Amino acid sequence: MRMAACVGILPPAQGAPSSLGSDAHRYACKSYANKLLQNLCTLWHSQHFCDVEISAGGFVVKAHRAVLSAGSAYFQAMFTGGLAEETQTSIEIKSITPNVLAQLINFIYTGDIEVTVENVQELMVAADMLEIHSVVHVCTNFLKKELHPSNAIGIYRCGFFHVFKGQKRRCIYVVGGEQESQILANGEVYDPQEDMWTCMASMVIPRCEFGLCAHEGYLYAFGGWVGEDIGGSIERYDPIADEWRLESNMPEARFSMGVVEHHGLIYIVGGCTHSQRHLHDLLCYNPVTGEWQNLAPMLTPRSQMGVAVLDGFLYVVGGTNRHNVLTSVERYSFEQNKWFECPPMSVGRASPAVAATNSLLYVIGGDQTSEVNDFYRAQVRIIIYSKTAGMKVTFRYFDPITNSWVDCTALPESRSEAGAVVI
Repeated sequence: MRMAACVGILPPAQGAPSSLGSDAHRYACKSYANKLLQNLCTLWHSQHFCDVEISAGGFVVKAHRAVLSAGSAYFQAMFTGGLAEETQTSIEIKSITPNVLAQLINFIYTGDIEVTVENVQELMVAADMLEIHSVVHVCTNFLKKELHPSNAIGIYRCGFFHVFKGQKRRCIYVVGGEQESQILANGEVYDPQEDMWTCMASMVIPRCEFGLCAHEGYLYAFGGWVGEDIGGSIERYDPIADEWRLESNMPEARFSMGVVEHHGLIYIVGGCTHSQRHLHDLLCYNPVTGEWQNLAPMLTPRSQMGVAVLDGFLYVVGGTNRHNVLTSVERYSFEQNKWFECPPMSVGRASPAVAATNSLLYVIGGDQTSEVNDFYRAQVRIIIYSKTAGMKVTFRYFDPITNSWVDCTALPESRSEAGAVVI
């Protein structure tokens, strides 16, 4: 009978009782982990104990939730984060090709993968999305070895969102909107490193007052005003191909909502639809499976608010509700699926720009009105939220630690419906 090669004599754990006396030792078997992985792979090939089906483009592969979760942080979040997929037995991943899905799941079970010039880009993007970092590292090293003056530009574009050192090159994208009563589809890109603006492909559908967010190197545009009606379509922009394409539709057309991305999921809050002027609902969209989930509603229905994610919370600031411009602020706990009130702003503001950095929440500009039929008046102030002081005027930020607002220097000029971004 052959015994597995076991090496490494370890002292007994501190405080652990031993029936073998003071001469007892612990042994570590180096071959055990590999043998366990081989056994799991055998169970997978024989389809024993498989409890989930993953599909892409008509291709279906059976697997074990526990193994997928151990090999991919994305699957772990999907199966343990309280999402609908946690109890589903069949899950479709729409943004991955069948061949790439097969290779990545095979890698989770075996640790082996074949990288070629033809599949490296798709593999790297998909592995990054599924958070299989070992495959991203392998693809990065492959591109390094393939680097040549004849293909440097192509590899540069391929690695635009997957830079070799693990740092993403960040650009600012400005898309759609309205100009002199004309709804726009075009956009522009600002590269801070080059200090230069360049044109980008136009959206399939011109839209304003829509939701825009970034996810895994792509831009997603949701709903908004399209022509003379409210839109419900979703478009995705690929910066490498410089191309927009229609992905799917929202459960209901809406505009003036807040949209953010957090841990691989996209959250849409509030806004207006054909049937209701100001909504209080919170929706969660999975861009991989295309599925929607209703989460805990806001405490106050609103539209035209500012939103940002800070330290595990979704903050919703100001906005409008019926005939009121709101001062109220609330935040949503992703972990608890629950909303909490925050100290209000000193003045109401609609369409403020909101940004989060260094554990502080900055609120910039916005609109304010004192009468129902007045035109909105753009605000000069910036607000920051800080968790200890009370509310004051001028430019401020909110500090969640002190639970208070803190004054800052005012904006040089008034503005509303602006965007704010931290790079």
